[in-house]
Amino acid sequence: MTGELTRIKRFPSGWSIAELHTEDGHFISLVGDMPSVTEGMKIHAKVKEDIHPQYGQRYVVQSVEEAGFGNAEGIIRYLAGEDFFNIGVVTARAIVEYFGMEALNILDEDVERVREVPNISANRKQQIIDSWNGAREEHRALATLINLGMMPTVARKVHRHFKSLAVKMIQENPYRMTDVPGIGFVTADDVALKMGVPRDSVNRICAGIQYAMSEALAQGHCYMYLPDLNRLTIELLRNEVEHKKFLEAMDTLKGRNTLTLEGDRIYLTHIYNAEREVADQLKAILSYEAKPLYHSVEEMMQDLDKLDILPEGQELAAEQKEALFMAANTRASIITGGPGTGKSTITKALIAIFNEHGIRYELCSPTGMAAKRLSNATGQDARTIHRMLEFSPIEGGFLRNMTNPLDADCVTIDEASMVDITLFRHLLEATERNDRVIMVGDADQLPSVGPGNVLRDLIASGVIPTTRLKTIFRQAAGNTIITVAHDILNGKVPDLPTPKNRGDKNCMFVGANELDTLREYVVTLVQKTLPALGYSADQIQVLTPMRGKGAGVEDLNPLLQAVLNPPHANKPEVSLQYRLLRVGDRVMQIRNDYDKMVFNGEVGKIAAITSGTDNTNVKIFVQYPDLPSPVEYAREEWDDIQLAYACTIHKSQGSEYPAVVMVLHHSQWVMLQRNLFYTGLTRAKNHCIIVGTNSAIQRAVENSTEKKRNTTLKQLMKS
Repeated sequence: MTGELTRIKRFPSGWSIAELHTEDGHFISLVGDMPSVTEGMKIHAKVKEDIHPQYGQRYVVQSVEEAGFGNAEGIIRYLAGEDFFNIGVVTARAIVEYFGMEALNILDEDVERVREVPNISANRKQQIIDSWNGAREEHRALATLINLGMMPTVARKVHRHFKSLAVKMIQENPYRMTDVPGIGFVTADDVALKMGVPRDSVNRICAGIQYAMSEALAQGHCYMYLPDLNRLTIELLRNEVEHKKFLEAMDTLKGRNTLTLEGDRIYLTHIYNAEREVADQLKAILSYEAKPLYHSVEEMMQDLDKLDILPEGQELAAEQKEALFMAANTRASIITGGPGTGKSTITKALIAIFNEHGIRYELCSPTGMAAKRLSNATGQDARTIHRMLEFSPIEGGFLRNMTNPLDADCVTIDEASMVDITLFRHLLEATERNDRVIMVGDADQLPSVGPGNVLRDLIASGVIPTTRLKTIFRQAAGNTIITVAHDILNGKVPDLPTPKNRGDKNCMFVGANELDTLREYVVTLVQKTLPALGYSADQIQVLTPMRGKGAGVEDLNPLLQAVLNPPHANKPEVSLQYRLLRVGDRVMQIRNDYDKMVFNGEVGKIAAITSGTDNTNVKIFVQYPDLPSPVEYAREEWDDIQLAYACTIHKSQGSEYPAVVMVLHHSQWVMLQRNLFYTGLTRAKNHCIIVGTNSAIQRAVENSTEKKRNTTLKQLMKS
């Protein structure tokens, strides 16, 4: 369909409504995502007819291609538009009056000719040249990507990720689209098939294999078994590929050193190497012979008594002394235990010992919130592992590595259960053989989000000296949350009071069989019950096992947003499909963004939402606690953040909140496990209220079976 755009209205979500004057003289309505178009522009549009129950016949845009302009005013609007060059109406008019209807063609062929235009300053002309060289190329690239078969929103993501190389890379290999966060194999495969890639192409099958392997990594696995990989790949390729072709593609990937095979185990080569390098480095550290700091526990305790680090009347338990002596005298060690067992006390004591002996140390955690907790608990600086290793977006990697190791004699890693195999590899690469590595964490919590099961594998290997803390100390014994947590670990279903009958207990239960009732209770607890106990909205976190299914993140967040941050004339907001984001909202980053230096699980607040004229060029600005200024999100990056009034228990790992409302309902049966319940409960510092059903609590406590992760680290450590 071809014609001239006579009107266009844009919305913050990117959705547009336009009127098209067709070549045969009709005026029709176009709706959809229409980048790089303005009133007065002629377009070729691929459309799909649609009948709307309220607005009648309309056409949904699938792709748009520029076809020139119908009049000079259209060119002026294009040049002056904020979505395009934003050079202003006066300047745009001067250019069009000088070059006429050929203005765009002339600028395309030689933008330097803008210097001929009278009544424009030299500085302004240079700004126009610089703007043109970037913006015009982007518009052409987007049009090309859309014509290759992408939806406009997908084209924007691809272009933003690959920048000026986007068109070339996708034309050479459309499956590179899966490198872009939020774009899956099915989307890339659709584009590839439209571009004419044969269904039995080796490149197509290789892409399917690599995507199946990446999905296994997302499930925490370090390898897949060959039959499983074969089955998943064939399913991804719509059952259109023979087994013989699959094996040919496997040989191709082995030849490229993308895959490594060991028996019937298939690894992505970088993960295969990561497991082996972690094992080798830890063995090298353990084998380093050094003079011990102390010859006996008694000698160590004499030092500690002089340093006077323990509160008056507090003494270390025997197992704490054992853990401390072990960490002080061995090159690699693990200290594990649940809440209230004194892990923070040991870390503080170690710091005092290191200071006394002139040992340089680093304190780190996998997440920003965990690092802040560690810093508060010890009174010393603690950083995230990424910041400690000095990740550089410009260099595309960690500046601290084997050629530029850390300036420390000891690295202490808190919340070590959250560290995946690839991050641990980078950390160990930045240590030297004569360094100490101390891992502190709770092995009973959920494993890392990324591949591997590092802490548990190292403990299970029996090679790393390990102390398991079990004693709950007097100051923690009165905390119901802690006693309930240990009941859960021991397989005992806790007997929890209601909020009205809680007495001095800080862990409670509210029964709700119906999902509608459960959601109402969650809102009431957050809006009224916990605030009555002295908590602000920012101190309360709702946790749930799942994203959907009636009582998940996607259902609870809009309800909580409505009461905690209701709409207001002074609070700009934007919508994208089913989501609404508003100034003041609590949001979470859901993937690592090394350019912004914001990482998966970090929580901030929307500080501002800005837009150009006519709701174009909308940007969201999020303020994160550890960053000096708000982080900018362009529209195609909005999928990287989500509302965080409620979040999954998996996403809460490493965090601690003054008050937690945790949902456990029988509708979430498939997710209910002991370590998930335990992890969610231990995120609460002062109060935890569980909402749901008794059967769900019983199921979670009794279901101690965990999904096995395919890892090799334990065997490598023992070999």
